[in-house]
Amino acid sequence: MKPQNPLIGYWPKEIPTYLSNSARYRPFFRAAPFMLASMSLITPMTYAANSKQDDFEPGFKGTVSVIIGAGKSEPSHASVGDDNKEIDSVSAEHKKENTAMFGIVGDLTYTFDNRQTQLFLTSPEIPAVFGDSLVELGVRQRLKNETQLSFSYIPFISGVGKEVWEDPYLTGSDRKETDQEINAFKFAAENILKLPVAIEYTFGTVDIENEHSGASLIGQPGGISADEAKLLRRSGDFYRVALGSTLPLSESVFLSPQIGYTSLDADGQAQSFGGYGGGLELTYMFGKYVLTTGLAYESYQYDASHPVFAKTREEDLISANISLTVKEPFAWKNTHMSWFTSYSNEDSNIDFYDSEEASIGVLMGYSF
Repeated sequence: MKPQNPLIGYWPKEIPTYLSNSARYRPFFRAAPFMLASMSLITPMTYAANSKQDDFEPGFKGTVSVIIGAGKSEPSHASVGDDNKEIDSVSAEHKKENTAMFGIVGDLTYTFDNRQTQLFLTSPEIPAVFGDSLVELGVRQRLKNETQLSFSYIPFISGVGKEVWEDPYLTGSDRKETDQEINAFKFAAENILKLPVAIEYTFGTVDIENEHSGASLIGQPGGISADEAKLLRRSGDFYRVALGSTLPLSESVFLSPQIGYTSLDADGQAQSFGGYGGGLELTYMFGKYVLTTGLAYESYQYDASHPVFAKTREEDLISANISLTVKEPFAWKNTHMSWFTSYSNEDSNIDFYDSEEASIGVLMGYSF
């Protein structure tokens, strides 16, 4: 049943099935351009709930997609990469890199016969500053008033998460990589009282397997003390709260705003931070095509002065993207194809952390 709230506007007559899945309300922070590929299947987020298709139809349902692309970046000195293994100094110029991209993303749901309870397995979204994870496992419950509540777990899986440098500030020799382990839980409320609104709360832990930040500078001329090195410890507890919505502007045009706040309480005060972010995404549906463009901005402030650079770190991140999705290209049933391009720029008051990335690619998906 379509909502009667006059603030909602118009609802589409028919929704492409490849855009309708369990993640339709998900807030869409795009803090890393390569996240776009996994996101392009789930927008627009809200209006799928009001289509003729029932996302709680009993049985299995899912999507699997292959991503191929290329990127050009100027990564921060804190980023792990083969071309970034050794730096001459902490103030050295950033190197440009060309990268290839290949990946598989997807989601799977199983709905029980009561049409109210659903298990899901999907590609998770956590703040990009904390890295990547492979899977999100959870359960979703639809209430009588159509509100959906979900709880999920995002585990660390060795070999697929983000890697960081043991000591990012080591100069003159190769730096060693170590795992950044993320374990997180997420609560979400979607389609609240039949309104196109979603609230998410994600919390978890960050653990650096071999933490030696600043060890190479202890006792060196112009270096830092052992106590100051403790301020650089990156392990800690984090949380993110986000509010998102999708507002129909017409039967074919949708605006998706989001705001959120992210915080890390790290073992080292110079690595602890809090920051706000927001974004807008505009979606246009025409025929079997969906055109989506988005813009996001985030700003982070750290808690204490960085002992290596003698200033408190501040960062602003802006990202933009555009994608075009077509249903059943080449008359292949139950498939979809997306072309995408994206750009992000992270501007820090400490040049060591500046970065810039751009990517372009294609995604081919199959829904069942």
